[in-house]
Amino acid sequence: MGRESPTENFFKSVVSWLIFAALTDAIFKTGFWFTVLILAGISLLLVGLALAYSRFAQFLMRRKRCPHGIRRGKDGGCEICFGVEELRQEESKAYQALQQRLREIKEKATALRASELHSLRKHWLGKSETYLQMDPRQFENAVAALFR
Repeated sequence: MGRESPTENFFKSVVSWLIFAALTDAIFKTGFWFTVLILAGISLLLVGLALAYSRFAQFLMRRKRCPHGIRRGKDGGCEICFGVEELRQEESKAYQALQQRLREIKEKATALRASELHSLRKHWLGKSETYLQMDPRQFENAVAALFR
């Protein structure tokens, strides 16, 4: 069984809310649509409270003092914090550039090694008299390299 799609989840939740509304209507003898409206209102109230809590937590985090005692210091209010953040970003960019350069060098070295190995095999193993000068193990390796 794969993951459920958002549409499928939505329809399942709507059906479950309608079943819950029908049960609530049967228990408390209120109108079905009145119960649906009450449940929708409660849901919207809970969503609103969650959003308000999230926004309030963000507000408190933004007003938090930096290590230098300045409110909103990390958001650009404190020049020292701002400079430290810029320095950290520059170091991160320099590190990423260095890693990219090292990757490029490694790729070029691998390509150069492969091309040099190919040309050496072609040059060295192209002459039949070189096979006569090899010891048995080298000869086996050379013959195996021919059929790779």
